[in-house]
Amino acid sequence: MPTTIEAGLSDIIKAVGTLQIAYRKDFTEEQMDLYIQRLAMLDPVVVKAAILGLIDTSEFLPSVAEIKAECRKVSAAVQCIEYISADEAWSMALQAAGSHGYEKGLETLPDNVKTVAKRFWQEICYDNVGNIPLMRAHFMRAYAAEEERREEATRIDAAISASPALAKARSNALPLQKKVLEIVEAKTMK
Repeated sequence: MPTTIEAGLSDIIKAVGTLQIAYRKDFTEEQMDLYIQRLAMLDPVVVKAAILGLIDTSEFLPSVAEIKAECRKVSAAVQCIEYISADEAWSMALQAAGSHGYEKGLETLPDNVKTVAKRFWQEICYDNVGNIPLMRAHFMRAYAAEEERREEATRIDAAISASPALAKARSNALPLQKKVLEIVEAKTMK
């Protein structure tokens, strides 16, 4: 019987194979390996949905980057979270800083944007055009990294939930983790 990982990889191989059929393209072994390798860490159900969605809307064979972007949109929709691109997140941060200022602007942002904006908030609010292009590049890179981190956490949570042994280990570890945090907090309060 195949493991969950093997079954997931098999599903990703089938989804990538669908691209070959839809776009009448025979991948070389290297191309197939590249697509599979770059998509293997994502949820196979999400990858399949993203690929099918792209087949319906894209005239040309989608790149790995396009598939990953579509996967983010599918994941966001499944989690009832509005998908926000890096460009939109940057614009939202600038708008919040301009409209609400340093003190209250962060609170107007969605959580996923706020997480990254906090790192750059002082510069966003007080840098008058001097480093905007560089700051934008740093913000967008940080936002993309944060989105990847969130996707990875979601994927790992799903893998843990799918395994009774891992789910039990997690439930046993949570009270211990909580106790450790309480001790650390008590020591920092002294």
